[in-house]
Amino acid sequence: EMKSLYDDAKIELDGIEGKITACSSDINALSKEKGELSKKAEFAELEAKKLSVKIAKIQKEKANAERFVANMLKKHSWIETEKESFGAIGGDYDFNAANP
Repeated sequence: EMKSLYDDAKIELDGIEGKITACSSDINALSKEKGELSKKAEFAELEAKKLSVKIAKIQKEKANAERFVANMLKKHSWIETEKESFGAIGGDYDFNAANP
């Protein structure tokens, strides 16, 4: 009878050890996946920061360009009346034809 109890306990122990091994493998796989996802998240965060800096720079350049245009319009009133001719093919302000 003692042998039977031992055999039953051994079978149960082997089953539990198998489950532990399977869970350990799952944990290792999930840990590896977590690490890979963390790296991807860090990379995406860095890219987002770079894009944010780029956007801020472009917005600043746009604001500067708008101020420049506004100042040019104030200083040179003829621009407002002539701007329809800017870039017109064959006109006085055909900038493509004027470039050598």
